Amino acid sequence: MCIGPFSLTTKLMADPITPVFLAGSGISAQEDADVALLEACLELSLTCVLEQVERAVAAGARAVFVAEPAANQVYFSPLQLAEGSDNFERYVLAPNRRVAELLASRDVDLLFHCCGEITEPMLDGFCSLRPSLLSLGSSRRLWEDATRVPKEIVLYGNLPSKMFYSDAIMPLARVAEEAAELAARMAASGHPFILGTECDTLHVPEYAATIGAKVDRLLVGG
Repeated sequence: MCIGPFSLTTKLMADPITPVFLAGSGISAQEDADVALLEACLELSLTCVLEQVERAVAAGARAVFVAEPAANQVYFSPLQLAEGSDNFERYVLAPNRRVAELLASRDVDLLFHCCGEITEPMLDGFCSLRPSLLSLGSSRRLWEDATRVPKEIVLYGNLPSKMFYSDAIMPLARVAEEAAELAARMAASGHPFILGTECDTLHVPEYAATIGAKVDRLLVGG
């Protein structure tokens, strides 16, 4: 597993949102120092990710799970994208195409994850990477996304594990109910599917028993 190039970039910058928006407005790296920094950090991040993937493949990996949680509406304005901005293509899809091409050249599967809130064009962009598996956040209705996602891409997810710590928001019984509903809807869709969570199950020490019980309930299926 490795972090995606754009998400790594956001970890290197104090404020990545502003330059992404400026670039989406048509401002270039030559015109703005923050946009220049964004693009320099992205180039560095891509280099690091490609090196990590190369090492994983050399060690025998048959699949690499690339996580791009930052590739979402917090960083990319849906209005800008609708108006024709190519910043999502340049900053998310293009770097990940490099990763996907490297994996394909080594006959290694790409498993792609984004748990953030996304638009349909963003979803289509992820599909263009041709991952073997696509993991999405609980904001998505996977049975509806199944109509847009090619059948050769397995959908994975997307129970709201970020809320497992809270019995008020996500009681134990609701975990089983949501799992059963999602499994039934996906079976009806006919799309290849693996039932799972939207993201890692958060570790909250004071709620460890509560979280563990919900993971157990999910695993036993009811």
